[in-house]
Amino acid sequence: MSNPSTARLNTFVDWVDKVTKPVVVISVILYLVEIELSLRNHWGNSHESPSFFLWSERLIAGLFTFEIFIRWRRQRLRSDEMTTRYPFSIWGAIDLLCIAAFLFRRRLSG
Repeated sequence: MSNPSTARLNTFVDWVDKVTKPVVVISVILYLVEIELSLRNHWGNSHESPSFFLWSERLIAGLFTFEIFIRWRRQRLRSDEMTTRYPFSIWGAIDLLCIAAFLFRRRLSG
């Protein structure tokens, strides 16, 4: 029998999955639009572009960071093999590298 808090967390993680999948596509589209506008307007970095791009990037990175934390939380509550491996799986590594790249780039650019 499943623990009620684990069941709620699993339902929440499923909802986050449904939200983050289209956000990935939106993020890529925003990135491509920003690059195109940057080339046309000779913007040197995100701080020279409209603040919409900078804040949308921050919001999306925050959402993905939150996703990593809830997946790791679920891993601690469940013991099946798939969730135990998540932080060390290719998907966990990709998620962590993407967030790390965002955070380190922010730190380096000021």
